[in-house]
Amino acid sequence: MQVNFSLSEPEAGLEGGWNRRLGRAWARMLRSLDISPSSTAVEVGPGFAAKVGFGLAELGFRGTLILVEPNEVARSWVVRRYRRLLPHAEVLALAASVPDAASIAGRSVDLLMANHLLDDLLLNAAVPQRDGAQLFAQMRPGAECSGAFVEIWRRLLHTPKRLDWLVGSVAEDFSHFINAVRPRVMVLNQYPSWRHQSHGLGAIHAHSLRVMRLLSGKIGPDRLGPGNDTPFPADPVRWLVRTPELRDTQVPL
Repeated sequence: MQVNFSLSEPEAGLEGGWNRRLGRAWARMLRSLDISPSSTAVEVGPGFAAKVGFGLAELGFRGTLILVEPNEVARSWVVRRYRRLLPHAEVLALAASVPDAASIAGRSVDLLMANHLLDDLLLNAAVPQRDGAQLFAQMRPGAECSGAFVEIWRRLLHTPKRLDWLVGSVAEDFSHFINAVRPRVMVLNQYPSWRHQSHGLGAIHAHSLRVMRLLSGKIGPDRLGPGNDTPFPADPVRWLVRTPELRDTQVPL
């Protein structure tokens, strides 16, 4: 599935623009999958963004939402933001990290979501746990990429063999997480980041799509959006969806 957006404007400070626009795409996607507003949903790695939250708000979500966010500062921020966006929902938070699904396994989960997560998983897998925690703790809503973030990614992009290993490792870990949670429906997306591109790191997107393709092969049955073998088509948002029934849904803006 593919949704096209214009990336002509920066992502920073766009809660009234980019974030809400992507939230509308999430709402359309969830409606197309017949997701009940009263369902039990999990979002993995929301960070300092409410894109999925805007989508759930448009859906009139009033079920239980579990936010899986290892970063304490981001977790506190996103819980407050989502509780304002979703006043009729129960919003919970867990400090777990992929692939640790112990705190969720055994629950009945209708929907597992992740928005632009795969590049974060690659970065987290590339650095020691303490360094990764410090790096993500420095991030703030609307903040620019830190110097440490840019430097780590520049080094990674010049070590293709290590990146190959990381791509495979992240796909394996996330597939274990999905299979442990056993959601009825899983939806994740990935798209080029204006922030990354502004620092000459646009190639991050290609490696994130490699993870998505490997993940598609591991979790099946699924639907991977058409054209995903092209690393840099114009302004794509790519969706990977697994449902009990194989279905392919077009989600217009």
